[in-house]
Amino acid sequence: RAYSFNRGNNIYTMYLFILLFWLGGLLTWQRYIDILPIISMALECLALWSKNTRTIRWLFLSARPTWIIYDLLVGSYAGLATEAFIISSVALAIIRFDILKK
Repeated sequence: RAYSFNRGNNIYTMYLFILLFWLGGLLTWQRYIDILPIISMALECLALWSKNTRTIRWLFLSARPTWIIYDLLVGSYAGLATEAFIISSVALAIIRFDILKK
């Protein structure tokens, strides 16, 4: 019998990914700012496991400040550009689907 993977029902897989983000982050730890991407990735993992699109949008938006701070501190201009694109996309979706649809 083939294994069927249904991410929506397998909460343990989500926790495994979050644990792996933390383990990987702690194993490559160099300075205190290195915790910021770990926090962001954990929030994004929670978002991607949600079935509620509104929750996905808000969790993705809440993960942006830690990425922006990290990108500024390490001087990642490409990361900042990526965050600007993600913020504008998510903000547009929130306005379009969560605010104007009411």
